[in-house]
Amino acid sequence: MVRTVDQQAQWLSLKIGHEDFAINVQYIRELIPRQTVTARNLTDQSIEGFTYFRDQVLSVINGVIKLGVDYPRSQADEGGLFVIFDVSPQPFALSVTAVGNIFELSPRDIAPYSVSNNPAITGVARRTCGGLMLVLDPTKLIELRE
Repeated sequence: MVRTVDQQAQWLSLKIGHEDFAINVQYIRELIPRQTVTARNLTDQSIEGFTYFRDQVLSVINGVIKLGVDYPRSQADEGGLFVIFDVSPQPFALSVTAVGNIFELSPRDIAPYSVSNNPAITGVARRTCGGLMLVLDPTKLIELRE
C-alpha cells in the first residue's frame, strides 16, 4: 500500500479591512511599512497608484477595494503595510490593514468558498484560534488587474 503525504505549506495571516485572509508565503517577496503612493490611476479605483522601493516602481493594489471588503474608503488608503509579490514580470504591492503570523496549512485544510464571485478568493480555512479566514491567491489578483 502506498501512503501519500499531505504537503503542508507556510501561510501568512493578514487583515484587509476587517476580514481575515491567508496567503501562501511562496508568493511573498517581503513586507514593508506603507510608503508614499503617487500618480493615482483613475481608470481602476483599486489601483492606488505607484510607489518606489529599492529603485523599483511598484503598482499598489488597494486590497479593500480590489476584494470588495466592507471598510471605510478613508481608512483604506492610509496606515497598514504593503505585501510585495513577485508573481509577474512586474512586482506589485498589496496594501493590507495588518499582518498576523505564519502558520501551516495543507490542501485538505482549505475548503471551497463559493460565496464570493472574486476569483482571487480561492477557498476558506479554519483558524486554530477559532473563526475562518479567506484564502487569497495573489496570481489571481494580477489577472484581475490586467
